Amino acid sequence: MSRRHNDPREGVAFGLLLIAFGGLFLLDRAGVIFLGRSWAWWPWIVVGSGIFKMALWNSAKTVASGLGLVMFGLWFMISVNGWYGLDWSSSWPLALVAVGVSMVARTALAPLFPRDAADVQSGGEPHA
Repeated sequence: MSRRHNDPREGVAFGLLLIAFGGLFLLDRAGVIFLGRSWAWWPWIVVGSGIFKMALWNSAKTVASGLGLVMFGLWFMISVNGWYGLDWSSSWPLALVAVGVSMVARTALAPLFPRDAADVQSGGEPHA
């Protein structure tokens, strides 16, 4: 039994992007550099990557994980900007909502992808 794998370069590129952004935010928080208020909009990067992933429409898993990224990006946006009086400590239930939406979407979309429908019913990973 083998699993389908994405191109490993995608994982490396995404990992390097996370390292770069994490390093920038860390340096900003430590007072080493000043990124300014414009960096409060960084969650749009997460939302955009989720939309891109959903647009690929490869499998129910891909669409659901893209939807999860969009939901997490919106949570980040709400928390970073303090919308509706919410911050990281008071908005964490939105993370549970994001995970739940992603799980429901994967199951609901599985019939549109016959290969994924069998996978969701068996509870396993798709086979190559």
